[in-house]
Amino acid sequence: MDYEYIDHTADIGIKAYGKDPKQVFENAAKGMFSIMFETCDQGQQTCVEVELDGGEDAQERLLVDWLNELLYLSSTKRLVFVDFSVQSLDSRHLKGKAFGSAYDPKKHRYKTEIKSATYHMLELRKEKDKYYGYVLFDI
Repeated sequence: MDYEYIDHTADIGIKAYGKDPKQVFENAAKGMFSIMFETCDQGQQTCVEVELDGGEDAQERLLVDWLNELLYLSSTKRLVFVDFSVQSLDSRHLKGKAFGSAYDPKKHRYKTEIKSATYHMLELRKEKDKYYGYVLFDI
């Protein structure tokens, strides 16, 4: 399982899983876009590079920054992302890519608007041999 939805009083959340924090970031992004869109044939693929400098020593903050940057890019460039790759990640920096296509109402059914990823109840941790991240979204 890559991620699961978490119901919250007025919002919705994602619990994303992975073998390492990079995979958690990728799966959290997949989960976020699955809340927003129901997609079918993607047609021509687009790749957008993302580089973030958190400035602080906190991967949790980078998780929120990553998701909010993807929301911003999706909105301003009118793209629907379906796949993600985090090439490098440490406690202060992230370098990754988002893959998708131009929004087309014939190919993408819009489901739920997400305004932003939030810091409320934010968590990124390792349990046994697996990592997970918990993020709430403002809808």
